[in-house]
Amino acid sequence: MCIKIKDNLENKNMWFNILNQWILNNKKYAEELNYEDVIYWHNEMANNSCLISAIWQIGGVATSEYSIDKKTTKNGGMADIFFKLNDVSYIIESKFTRDINNIEVYMKNAIEDCKDSYEEDIKNKMAIVFVSPINKKKEPKYQDYDIKVKLVISDKKEVEYKNKVYNIVYLFGKYIKDTTSRSNKNMFPRSGNIQPSRIKEINDRS
Repeated sequence: MCIKIKDNLENKNMWFNILNQWILNNKKYAEELNYEDVIYWHNEMANNSCLISAIWQIGGVATSEYSIDKKTTKNGGMADIFFKLNDVSYIIESKFTRDINNIEVYMKNAIEDCKDSYEEDIKNKMAIVFVSPINKKKEPKYQDYDIKVKLVISDKKEVEYKNKVYNIVYLFGKYIKDTTSRSNKNMFPRSGNIQPSRIKEINDRS
């Protein structure tokens, strides 16, 4: 396995711990199923679930499909992952692909989703792309990402599906700092979701 994180990335040690546990979870799943299946092969949701589990396992809390404001729509929407660990909160928007040649396209989309998601108290965001390539011999073109992870799930046994090998998974991450304020004239007020600060107010009334 290989985890590379930029030295200047905020919360670098926290991310190393999350990614290390994500790797361990992938390995355990493959071992338990005798390398006949791997989590990362399936889709974005499967990879998100593995990442969420890793966050819980190292002491954080996390959920998928987190209700959140969107800067481009009045009714808000969902962020792929919300988590809090060591008093630090993050929003994650992720993408999944098998196309090792167009990772930057998927990263651009994940970054746009991060920038569109808004929560008053959450300024940290991470755009993530999971890559499960068919051709294990071809390396991706490494861009200027904050996080780069390569996991070879087994050197001894091939993970195959329809005569294609899926022994490798990559995870790439790009950090985004949200500096948007509610006073921004382009911001839509949330209309379809309950903000966390409102939950206490509603409970106090009941």
